[in-house]
Amino acid sequence: MRIPALVVLMAASLTLAGCFEGPKGDKGDKGEKGDKGDRGEQGVAGPVGPIGPAGPAGPSGPAGSVGQNGTPLRVLKGNATATCDQGETVIAAYCVSGNAAVSRPPEMTPLSAKCTGDASTTVVLTCARL
Repeated sequence: MRIPALVVLMAASLTLAGCFEGPKGDKGDKGEKGDKGDRGEQGVAGPVGPIGPAGPAGPSGPAGSVGQNGTPLRVLKGNATATCDQGETVIAAYCVSGNAAVSRPPEMTPLSAKCTGDASTTVVLTCARL
């Protein structure tokens, strides 16, 4: 039984002897760069960081120019009728009474307003200079 084992060991040593023939060679040159791969999926957003301290206040800006004067308003009160002056227009009109309403009859100028109801009703008219 020793002879077959010896034959097997000799055959294995002869087979392996061809695999280890000489010293290792030098390292080869680097190959060319390959094509860029596809972009991967975006990752999950990270947690929000802490809020930092507020910075110092900046310097004041230059002062702006003076604006135009606004439209002067005038409020009139009258018994049942009120009229704005020439160069003014009616902005608002209302009656101070529970059941009176503002009307503008055709015979009145566009600068006037009248309350329906009795003569004791007060009309309040707001006029603006054009």
